[in-house]
Amino acid sequence: MKNLMSQLVALSSYIGLTVGELYKPKNSILCSTNKPCPPEWPCCSPYNECGAGPICVGGCNVRSSFDEESCAPLPALVANLKLEFSSTPKAPKFVANYQPRPPIKEENGPNKANTKVGVVEGELNSKRIIHYAKFLVTTDNNEAEKMLEDFDFTHSGYTSIEASSGNIVLAMPKKTTGSLISSTRSFLYGKASVRMKTARSRGVVTAFDLISAIGDEIDFEWLGSDLMMTQLNYYSQGHLDYTRMQKYPVGADTWATYHTYEIDWDPDRIKWYVDGKIARTVLKKDTWDPINKEYRYPQTPMRLEVAVWPGGSEANGPGTINWAGGLIDWENSPDIIKKGEFTAYVEQITVTPYQNRFTEQVQLCLKGKKKAPTISQKDLSKVVVSYKRQDRKIHYDEESLQWDCFVTPKINDWLSSGKQSKVLQQ
Repeated sequence: MKNLMSQLVALSSYIGLTVGELYKPKNSILCSTNKPCPPEWPCCSPYNECGAGPICVGGCNVRSSFDEESCAPLPALVANLKLEFSSTPKAPKFVANYQPRPPIKEENGPNKANTKVGVVEGELNSKRIIHYAKFLVTTDNNEAEKMLEDFDFTHSGYTSIEASSGNIVLAMPKKTTGSLISSTRSFLYGKASVRMKTARSRGVVTAFDLISAIGDEIDFEWLGSDLMMTQLNYYSQGHLDYTRMQKYPVGADTWATYHTYEIDWDPDRIKWYVDGKIARTVLKKDTWDPINKEYRYPQTPMRLEVAVWPGGSEANGPGTINWAGGLIDWENSPDIIKKGEFTAYVEQITVTPYQNRFTEQVQLCLKGKKKAPTISQKDLSKVVVSYKRQDRKIHYDEESLQWDCFVTPKINDWLSSGKQSKVLQQ
């Protein structure tokens, strides 16, 4: 996959929200391991831009933020829990309190799907999806706990629910930067499955990936000009090695028909599946880097993401545009003429986490703080994971992680960070 974090830096913003100015500086500040964010904008986004508030939640890049405490702890998806989206999931109980404040406006013109923002947001909420700029941004510990209970995914861009099917629509209207959904919880090893239709047309890219806060990544990617093929790749710590990408023939048009794509990831190997058939296997032992003396293998907690984005945007570099199949035809592409936007459709998502070396430690934490010999499903949902203080230049791996329980992560407001916000420990 052409790594989203690096490819979208040239764009004004992947999410494209004018309200983003409230939690990002007026003049963009880029961040990297060599140039971490300043204390006034302490959190580094997945797109290498500094900010605060929502930027400090979920995909906050610990290695490039002001310090490890700038990012809020990650809500964890642990063994014996499961994350799912389907066309008819259980509706959250707390919907009324999550209407956008203020109304969200896209910077690149009117969005047909979001004409009635409150209605669309309510529909997304009913599917356990909340706008990313609202998730865990609250001064109320109880509200943060309810968000963790009620929502499995965040969204940004031109996301909506298809009325006829209940499926997620990821849209990219003319001259915009697309749409994204992300799981609210991260997991360390497991199986992730998405059943979907991809977007089509030259330069339009659809992606399903697992990505960690420090740049580990495993992905599927589809080019809108090559609808019979998918691309498979993985990255370690943001180290972009495109030579490892492999193509796999899907066997039928990915825009016209639904297919099931699956990533099976454990400490020793990664497997990619298409409609139940193995497409690729990578073994950790084969990723050893003898020069840096480390495995170039994803081994930090991942979130699931599904996105549509403009690889063929004029704002991207020549390499990205060529890889994406060329410049997007924003005027004459069939879907632009017919409905004014490119679209992908997500029918089902399932994430099943595996047990890992921390499973026993997590259970002991839950039993100890609960002061009871047994733990419930609800107890398991109160686990978080964060990163220990260490030299940013050192390779991050399982040893870099610290786990805790009965913690409610949150950010007080759009100018706060994880360091400024106290977590609730019961």
